[in-house]
Amino acid sequence: MRKSRKIAVTLNVLLAVMLLLSACANSKNDGKAASTAPGASESSQPAGEKPPADPVTLTMLINKDWYTESFQAALSRYEEKTGNKLDVQVTPGGQPFSDALAGKMAANEIPDIVAYYGTESQLKSIQADQNFLDISGEPYISKISPAIADVPVYLKVGGVQYGIPAAAVNVTGVIYNKKVFAANGIEVPTTWEAFIAAAEKLKAANVTPIYEALKDGWPTLLFHYSLVANIVQKDNPGIIDQINGGSYDFTTDPAFRQVLEKLKEVADKGLYNKDAGSATYDSQIAALANGTAGMILQADWAIPVLIEKFPEAGKDIGMFPLPINDDPYLAFSDPWALYLNKNSKQLDAAKGFFEFFTSDENLNAYYGQMKGMPSFVGINTELNPGTAEVANLMEEGKAKPFYHGILAPGISVDFDRASIVLKGKSIDKVLEETQKGYLKSGKDAKLPGF
Repeated sequence: MRKSRKIAVTLNVLLAVMLLLSACANSKNDGKAASTAPGASESSQPAGEKPPADPVTLTMLINKDWYTESFQAALSRYEEKTGNKLDVQVTPGGQPFSDALAGKMAANEIPDIVAYYGTESQLKSIQADQNFLDISGEPYISKISPAIADVPVYLKVGGVQYGIPAAAVNVTGVIYNKKVFAANGIEVPTTWEAFIAAAEKLKAANVTPIYEALKDGWPTLLFHYSLVANIVQKDNPGIIDQINGGSYDFTTDPAFRQVLEKLKEVADKGLYNKDAGSATYDSQIAALANGTAGMILQADWAIPVLIEKFPEAGKDIGMFPLPINDDPYLAFSDPWALYLNKNSKQLDAAKGFFEFFTSDENLNAYYGQMKGMPSFVGINTELNPGTAEVANLMEEGKAKPFYHGILAPGISVDFDRASIVLKGKSIDKVLEETQKGYLKSGKDAKLPGF
């Protein structure tokens, strides 16, 4: 009995001490003076909240052509805001970039964040559904511009959203050096005949009229896309469905033949640079900036690249739609985009990067520096010279998506444009090869109609 009482007394003492400490705490909360036991410290972490996560390092893979100053500035803002770091692997563009990603995937070393192309066909080629995180339900998806969101094969596979655009809404046309035009008394042409006449006038003045970059391959697509938008897509809206359905014949239908005839006309008149076969995108940009070339057939993504490399030349750069007819259209690109590795060991931090990137604060700063047409709604920014001169056509709906991006996954439509520019093959031969490859691709993909 005495032992039980002793325990009870001890418990009562402990209870009294606890009540006293509680009263002291309450008196402090009521604004009354309270003393703190020597050596005691108060936690700065609010009750119920998790302590801040330790900084992490996220990995990223990106094509060098996309690793612009504006994108790097966005990465720096993220690091400053979060304390996290980004370990960015920058690869050459084109095939080396695709090879680098394929190698990472084969070794099961996919970075936390991947910059990649934006079409369903391209995403299927790297098994996006197995490798990238489904972000369809994220709130920031509703901020993506309708120009991109309304194209069902952009950033999605089977309707599932995997990417967020990281580029501007880029459009093709003729980027020209205003200073060169003025020095040779040339006004912006509004017809195909005037366009050819302007090019011939530049040639007579020993200025390269149209600088092409065949060594890198892809730059020749931009002239091609402008022609297809105006000759094929604008006037023949059912052709893409015919191609996707397996019923199109490139050798007999005149639409794509007309596209190649325009390329051939420029080549036959000697209006390309003489070293077109060995020229690169970098040399193309430099030639336009320094005035040795008067025009390039490009997308307006080339303008901020030119301004970064040749700041003084920026004021001399303009842009106009390729004047195929009296109502020219632009062609606009599927965006390059960012994707999350669904198996990332730091997925929460990587998801946090997406939330930061799509924040109004970052998007306004990003596109404000880039000065391109934003890929997100609600962003107001000054546009680059050139882009500002054609933006109205995009706003008026006078633009068509790059047709390769809206072909059914698995279909390949490739023209040997280099052989037209370098006069190595006839148009008939190129169309025959295109038709053969098109039918084979549809059969190999087991698509209906092939």
